[in-house]
Amino acid sequence: ASVAKAVTALYALEKLGAGYRFATRVLATGPVAGGTVQGDLVLVGGGDPTLQTDQLGDLAARLAQAGLKGATGRFLFWDGALPRLEAISSDQPVHVGYNAAISGLNLNFNRAHFEWKRVDGAWRTTVDARGERFVPEVGMVRVDVAQRDAPLFTYAPGRVEGWTVASGALGKGGSRWLPVRDPGAYVAEVFRTLARAQGIRLEVGERVAAVPQGKEIGRVDSEPLPDVLRDMLKFSTNLTAECVGLTASGATGLSASGRAMSDWVRTTFGVAFDLHDHSGLGGR
Repeated sequence: ASVAKAVTALYALEKLGAGYRFATRVLATGPVAGGTVQGDLVLVGGGDPTLQTDQLGDLAARLAQAGLKGATGRFLFWDGALPRLEAISSDQPVHVGYNAAISGLNLNFNRAHFEWKRVDGAWRTTVDARGERFVPEVGMVRVDVAQRDAPLFTYAPGRVEGWTVASGALGKGGSRWLPVRDPGAYVAEVFRTLARAQGIRLEVGERVAAVPQGKEIGRVDSEPLPDVLRDMLKFSTNLTAECVGLTASGATGLSASGRAMSDWVRTTFGVAFDLHDHSGLGGR
């Protein structure tokens, strides 16, 4: 799988260019008057696989420093820059973070931080999207402790993603990162929480199918593509491989995107190639 990422890196550099950066933007659909957007506020994803909570927190802080207090309309988010996929591969265990979901909005490699402690004979669990400087709680992921030894985890999809974890595996306390299967909603919730902490009041995020017309009032840019790819190769980051490959091909699914990259390899290098994704994680 790690070797496949080297091909993905070559493909992305060829198709996107070394100066390419992923952008996550905030738009206002109306003018800002007295610190309030006269319309909707829109969080627009650009497929950045490297976005982290601290970057979102700093974005909210910059907006607050510019005087933003809220919006008269809705808080919208668009995650359609890339296809929405609940996982890279269907042949992996449900709880492994390296089998990430894919979206045009991604955060913390699409994982949430689950922590458990034994307090007065009972389990206390928390879920957050922690960075180094910001630790926003997450409500769309819930983890309950079940009195059993196996299976280690169970997962149930829904508006609130529900997990159970076996009590026999927990010890006295600890933590781990669990995958989030609806990254767009996850990013929107975390951004709303961070914004509210800065005094910016937003409604619960609503997903939209197309980017509304609006003026950009804030953004986060990724590192240049070569830096993103170096980290991808160093840490064998599956989500990064899929996001850069999908962005480079413009395809609507992993199989089609893998075929486009395979065709490029044959044309460019004369090598027979048959990948069905960009990370090499899938069994095919």
